[in-house]
Amino acid sequence: MKSDTNTLTSVPRAWRGTGDLAENRPALVLVWSVAEPQRVGEIVWSPRHGHTGILGRHAPDSEHLSMYRLVRGSRQETGPLFDRAVSREQLAIRQTSGGLKLIRKGRLRVLVNGTPIEEIDVEPGQIVELEDRVLFLVDMVPAAIPEQRSWPGHVFGQPDSQGIVGESPACWALRERLRTLAARSGHVLLLGESGSGKELAAQALHALSPRASQPFVARSAATFPEGLLDAELFGNTAGFPHANLPAREGLIGAANGGTLFLDEVGELPTALQAHLLRVLDEGEYQRLGENRTRRSNFRLIGATNRPPDVLKHDLLARMGFRVKIPGLDQRRADIPLLIRSFMQQIAQEDRQIGSRLMVDGQPQLTPALAQSLLSRTYTTHARQLRRLLWEAADKSPGDFLDLVGQFDPKGTQPLSPEVIRAALDRHNGVQERVWRDLGLSSRHALRRLLLKHGITSKSGD
Repeated sequence: MKSDTNTLTSVPRAWRGTGDLAENRPALVLVWSVAEPQRVGEIVWSPRHGHTGILGRHAPDSEHLSMYRLVRGSRQETGPLFDRAVSREQLAIRQTSGGLKLIRKGRLRVLVNGTPIEEIDVEPGQIVELEDRVLFLVDMVPAAIPEQRSWPGHVFGQPDSQGIVGESPACWALRERLRTLAARSGHVLLLGESGSGKELAAQALHALSPRASQPFVARSAATFPEGLLDAELFGNTAGFPHANLPAREGLIGAANGGTLFLDEVGELPTALQAHLLRVLDEGEYQRLGENRTRRSNFRLIGATNRPPDVLKHDLLARMGFRVKIPGLDQRRADIPLLIRSFMQQIAQEDRQIGSRLMVDGQPQLTPALAQSLLSRTYTTHARQLRRLLWEAADKSPGDFLDLVGQFDPKGTQPLSPEVIRAALDRHNGVQERVWRDLGLSSRHALRRLLLKHGITSKSGD
């Protein structure tokens, strides 16, 4: 099998080159609006070099800059802003070599990263606020998503058919990579930081593949019991290798015809990695305590947040397809869409939160919280973002999600015992769900915190 070890770049190769479709240009991405929250994710695509455009409230027959959604091969125009608090000529925008020049023209104050401005050059990553009304993120975006990169069942800004949320170039590049590899048969290694969405990517690879109707078996290699590693993977006969141990099929047998997803595959001991080589090559294996050879036709998808060379080199060679899962720092424009999706989930889990903090399916949050979530450093990415939203929903006193004391835009604070206990209560003590909710790296990290704070839990695992 020919190895394909290319990893993702922030923009797919097919988007580069000449022509309007391939051009990436600095733009303002709408990331929060008090009056038009449903438009989060839309962009104001900047004028070409040498031209100035005006952003403002809708005016009949005006030549204002319009807003767009990047969908299926073109830009879908959605019109200018309609917020009555915004002036008809609010902001002049001109493209520069490194970003945009902004000139205030309307009555609303314009702030960049919290500082009022009259005229300023901004670069990708900075946040522009029309005071208390609208937030934009400066970003580099293509003119459109090519038609062949549309995604089945996709609705702009909503989770797609595989549960992936995002409209950024990095997110669309990920979708294309997953769809390409889903049609192929080789084993796959997913690379990405904890909480970036590796399991979601593995599920998409399975669901879009010819194996979709067969089992998807998922397990974290870090949770294999000591002394039973081979038995977990290959299965065992009754009473072997320990007395009173029941017979079991093993993960490889259970995945026959389908997909075996091993999260934290880098935690497998090198000896066990060597045991996998024959079954990956030939599909042949033996259960512990059994002489006969069995066969399993499965696809292995491994995932690790460590460098790929943590794997034994001959195992790594058999996982020829690689996918780099982008973290939130590579797709900050998707954070508001994730906020909406997570808050919709939280509202279903807690109806009181939903009735207080959601209106027509849109989360009600302050611009201060939106800016904090957009600018902070994430260590466990989407998982951490969801936990922060739970904390904000739990502690915000009014009808808006607001900043709470433990929010630190530069990093994270240690988890308090109260936050841990609340997560245990939410998930009825099921530690596999709790550590993910809290943005921890593994169940072992949760258990260390439980021991540290003297918290006892009746695990539902």
